Amino acid sequence: MLPEFLFFQTLTTQFKQQLHSVASGTTVSIVNKSKFNELRLYAPTLNEQKRIVDQLRALSHDTQALCVFIHKRLDLLGELKQSLLQKAFSGELTADCAEREVESATA
Repeated sequence: MLPEFLFFQTLTTQFKQQLHSVASGTTVSIVNKSKFNELRLYAPTLNEQKRIVDQLRALSHDTQALCVFIHKRLDLLGELKQSLLQKAFSGELTADCAEREVESATA
């Protein structure tokens, strides 16, 4: 089994539920070796594992890029808010001015 495939598999809800069901201990959950060996893993062919890992890597990359984009947009919206508040309290803000600023920030 490919290590990266196993890593992605351990992130699944199904795996976590299995792990939780065999864990013991109240303060710190422990899974002994014999219980760990009872866990069921999905083990497709190596080619299928490679295909799945490649897809998950691509999705992970896309997700990270989207997060960066969203954070940049949130920063810009925060700057817009500050700018609009400053103009509002200084008397510079008019309805037309606010609309233009919002349009330029969200374009």
